[in-house]
Amino acid sequence: MDERWLAIINPHAGGDRGLRHWDRIERLLMEKGVETVPLFTGYRMHAAEICKRAVGEGWRRILAVGGDGTLNEVVNGLFSQPKVSPCDVTVGLFQVGTGNDWARTMEYPSSYEEMARCLARKETFLQDVGVVVSGKEKKKERVFVNVAGFGFDAWVAEKTNRAKDRGKGGRLSYLSNMLKGLAAYKASRVTLSLEGSVRDVDLFSLGVGIGKYNGGGIKQLPQAVMDDGLFDIVLYKKMSLWQMFSSLKQLYQGGLEHHPKVEYHKSDRVMIREADNLFCECDGESVGYGPFAIRMVPKALRIVKACTKGGE
Repeated sequence: MDERWLAIINPHAGGDRGLRHWDRIERLLMEKGVETVPLFTGYRMHAAEICKRAVGEGWRRILAVGGDGTLNEVVNGLFSQPKVSPCDVTVGLFQVGTGNDWARTMEYPSSYEEMARCLARKETFLQDVGVVVSGKEKKKERVFVNVAGFGFDAWVAEKTNRAKDRGKGGRLSYLSNMLKGLAAYKASRVTLSLEGSVRDVDLFSLGVGIGKYNGGGIKQLPQAVMDDGLFDIVLYKKMSLWQMFSSLKQLYQGGLEHHPKVEYHKSDRVMIREADNLFCECDGESVGYGPFAIRMVPKALRIVKACTKGGE
């Protein structure tokens, strides 16, 4: 079997760090005995196309060089190919993006040298994967590996992605859009099916997660476990502007479990109906409008395991 890695590089990730830092990353990998073949992406979902084609050609080691969005595209390409089980392919990430929320939960090192060491060790981990099916007549399917957000969360992600397309994205852009949205965004009345019950709720935001963090470090799902076969789910119901702003600090620290307008759940599936105007994002990437069916695929993705600092 070919021991090389196909490196799928988003050149614009993290303010063009994907392009500017690749030579250094490649050199560090070579020093650890990790050989790569680089390919650069040129447009949205290009990483998915490259990954799908590469697996069909026999590649079994795929390295995403970018952020959460690049990893999401790679995984969607992996799950769209029919040739092999996704578990037969190992996926790694060199985090050069701005959010890096998936890597934060995985405790990936931010040091390029340490991450090169992790790849050289060849230790892997099977994590859960989520699938969102959206739309009414023309349904779309999107895989996610960290968090799928609905409502306000997705609205902020869409605004941030548009700014990113204009070269103005990043963590500050996300925070700015979040603060603006707290005053402008309105809750949506939807039918939510969760943990065996069906009810109508005024949904401000909903996070369905495998990982703990989203939005560039917000600890939205502090109890999430990446391989337990269950989503951690947080529901934010309609609340006053004062309640929203006064909760921001606890939101970032994962401390809203006693808030009267916040609910936490665990389940392997979620349905959101009567949600034609509700928007969705998966791992920070905009997906589309409802209704939505979200399901869990347990231990479906083989990823490079983080290693302890300095370990060989």
